[in-house]
Amino acid sequence: MNNCTISRNSSAYAGGGVYCYLGGAVHNTISFFNTAPFYTNWYGYGSGCEYEYCCTTPTNNLPNGVGCIDYDPKFVYPDGVDYRLLASSPCVNAGSNDY
Repeated sequence: MNNCTISRNSSAYAGGGVYCYLGGAVHNTISFFNTAPFYTNWYGYGSGCEYEYCCTTPTNNLPNGVGCIDYDPKFVYPDGVDYRLLASSPCVNAGSNDY
């Protein structure tokens, strides 16, 4: 998954935004304001899961986790489903051009 915005989703168990099980890669992706009983924004289990240059929370224990940040992405109007980023967003220019 590259260059995606995943917000306001839910899961009955874990990984309300992204569920990575025994492989998969998430790059340059915002996964924020999702809900689940466990691991609200992301879940990663087993080898092969990779998150790089993502904006999500928490970032501790994030598989690979290179360049990831855990700041509010500052959407224009998240409650009104406008997920464009404000100019002051910490996500602006925080990704990698490799993806």
